[in-house]
Amino acid sequence: MSGFAGLGAWLDERPVARQFLKFCIVGGTSFVVDAGLHYLLMFVPPDRPVSVPVGEWWNGLQGGAAVGFEQAQKIASPILKVPSAGLAILNSFAWNRLWTFRIRGKEERVTQFARFLVVSLVGMLINVGVVGVMTNIVPGHPKRSWAIATLVATAAVAIWNFNGQRLWAFRRAAK
Repeated sequence: MSGFAGLGAWLDERPVARQFLKFCIVGGTSFVVDAGLHYLLMFVPPDRPVSVPVGEWWNGLQGGAAVGFEQAQKIASPILKVPSAGLAILNSFAWNRLWTFRIRGKEERVTQFARFLVVSLVGMLINVGVVGVMTNIVPGHPKRSWAIATLVATAAVAIWNFNGQRLWAFRRAAK
């Protein structure tokens, strides 16, 4: 019990550390939303997941020849990252505003949401870029490539988003 009390006291003395811990918890829930939805779109059901027709469709738009199951999944990965990351962004805004940065009033909500979206959209571009590149260069099964790409993208985006949200999106207006 004293370990938790000591951690609590340490966090009380370091508001940025407390914010970062809360941000990581919110980020964990947003990660579950993002990775969970992306996984479902990519791999469920195993015999014909959404990723296969999406990859075939995109490849056809590009004028490409017919592709196999795994290649279609690799093509679809960055495309299907957009809706999963978008839902995670909405989750993150709600919880970070209320819990991490403790903002309750409505007065700056629209401005904060606009700033949050800018930070998050840049983060989403980083996410889509990393996942898109890495799923196509990491050798092995698409699930392995996806897992490695998702972890690397998550770390890069977490650093970007925490700093952007703390220093700009949820910055309190000068009074």
